[in-house]
Amino acid sequence: MFIENKKLFLRSQSPFWAKKFDCCGVEARTIAQLQKSLENACNQQANVVEVFLQNMDFNILDSTLSSLDEDYSRSLSQRYPFAEQWLTNHKVGVVLLAAGQSTRLGLMGPKGLFPASSVRGCSLFDLFCAKHAFLEKAFSVNIPLAVLCQDPCAIQSYFDENDYFGLDAKNVDFFSQSELPLLGEDVDGYKAILKRDKDSVRCLKGPDGNGAVFAGLLRSGIWDKWLEMGIEVVASSLIDNPLMAPFSLPALNCFTESWAPFDLPNDQRVPCSAMICALPCTDPDEKVGLLGRDRVSGELSVIEYGQHHQDGNMESCLANSGAILWSARALNALFNDLSCGKEPGCTQREAALSSHLPWHFAKRRYRVEIFKERFNEGSQKSVQEEMDLFKAETFIFDWLPLLQQASKKQKVSAIVLDKKRTFYPLKNKEGAYSPKTFAAHLCQLNRLRLHDLGVERINGTLLSQLNIELAPQFDFLSNDELKSWFQAQRCEPIEFTADLCLETDMLARFGIHIAPSNKSM
Repeated sequence: MFIENKKLFLRSQSPFWAKKFDCCGVEARTIAQLQKSLENACNQQANVVEVFLQNMDFNILDSTLSSLDEDYSRSLSQRYPFAEQWLTNHKVGVVLLAAGQSTRLGLMGPKGLFPASSVRGCSLFDLFCAKHAFLEKAFSVNIPLAVLCQDPCAIQSYFDENDYFGLDAKNVDFFSQSELPLLGEDVDGYKAILKRDKDSVRCLKGPDGNGAVFAGLLRSGIWDKWLEMGIEVVASSLIDNPLMAPFSLPALNCFTESWAPFDLPNDQRVPCSAMICALPCTDPDEKVGLLGRDRVSGELSVIEYGQHHQDGNMESCLANSGAILWSARALNALFNDLSCGKEPGCTQREAALSSHLPWHFAKRRYRVEIFKERFNEGSQKSVQEEMDLFKAETFIFDWLPLLQQASKKQKVSAIVLDKKRTFYPLKNKEGAYSPKTFAAHLCQLNRLRLHDLGVERINGTLLSQLNIELAPQFDFLSNDELKSWFQAQRCEPIEFTADLCLETDMLARFGIHIAPSNKSM
C-alpha cells in the first residue's frame, strides 16, 4: 500500500506561472485572494504580531477544568455518568480528521493506513475504530462516524475489506477534503503553477486544512442527516493520535449543557459552545498550538505554534491536543448566521462558511515531475525538479472565535487532560513522535496498565522485556469490570496474577498481544 518516498510528487507538465488564468472564474478569484493574503502575510511587520500576542494571556491554567487521573477502581458509569447520558441518548457524533498523508513519515499514502502498532501491525484506522467499536458495545449504542479523507472511495474500500473494523457500515460516512491552489514565488510576486493535461489547463493544488471540515459535512449532506438524528455533540478527533480515540470521555463527561465552575448552582452556569482538550506544556520547543485568552474580551482561542514565541515560564501554559467537542446547536446557529442572505442549499452555505476562516501559509518543498519536449523527436521526457511552494490551509480551531462572537452567552471552555495517557501523535519519520517512539510510548502505557492489575510477568518474563499491545477494553474498563467483561465475552474466567501464565493464543483471546521487546525500545 505504501511506497518509500522522501518528497511529495506532483505530476505536472513543464510548470509555468499563472500570470493570466482563464480556466474558471471562481478558481481565478480564489487564486487572486490567495495571492493577496500571502503578500499581506509576508509583508506583515513583526511588531504587529507582537502587539497581537501582548493582548493574549497564556497563563490560563487556573481558569480551566482539570480531569482526574484515571481511577480504575471505579466503574465506567461511575467515572463518566454525564458522558453515559450523552451516549445512551444517541446525542454524540464523531468526525475523524484523516485527510493527512504519510509524507512526513517517509511513505506515500493516507496516514490512516500507516501500520502503527508494533506487535500486530494494525493501521491507525484499525486502532481508532477498535476503540470506537468498544465504546459502542460498552454503552450499547451506535455512535455515527464521519471520516474526512482525500479519497473517500479508496478509504471506503479499505473499510469494506476489513469489515469496517467491527463498526456498522450504516453508521459510517466518508467525505472528501477540499483543495486550494499551491503558490510559488516568482520575480514579480506569488503565482499559481499551471499544468496541462491534454487540452485542459489547471493549477496544482493541495489539501486546504481541517478548517474546511464543517463545509465538507454540509456539502456531503452528513450535517443535515446528523441534525435529523438529534446529534447535539460533535467530537472532532485526529487520526494520528489514537490515544484519544474516538474522543475524550473526561471531556464529554464535563460537556453538559452548561460549563464550569461546576461548584455553582445550575442556574449560574454558562452554556458551552465548544470544549478544547488541552494539555500541560512540558517542552517550550514542542511544535504545538497554545491556548490563549484575550485580555479584553475574555475569549479563548488557539494560537498556531508558528505564531507564538514562549520564552518564559511554561508551567501555567496549555497546549492544544487537536481534539475538540462542539455543540451542534451552536454550530448550526453560526452556520445559519454566516450564510444569511444566501440562497438555501448546501453549496451556498458551504461557500459562505469557507469565506470566514483565515488562511495559514506554510512553505514546503515539493518535488514536481515535469515533462519536456525532446528535440527532433516529437516526444516528451520526464524530469523531476524541487520547488518551494506555499500551501494555504484553514484550521479547525479558527472556528472558536467565531462561535464566541456569535453568542456572548456561550463560552468556549477547556479541560486539561493527562498528556502521557492521551497525547502521543504519530507525525515524524525519526525522533519524537516517530513510529519507533510511538510504539515505545504505547508499550509503556500497556505495561503500566497490566502492572495496575497486579501483573508483573507473563509466562515468567518480566513485562519490561516484552512488547505489549492491549485491546481497547483495558483503556476504559475498571479492574473489576475487566473480569466481568471477559467472562461475558469469552465465557471463561481470567485471574490477573503476578505471573500471568497463559498460552499466546489464549492471551490474544483476552486482548493481550505480546512479542519479545526490542532492546532499543
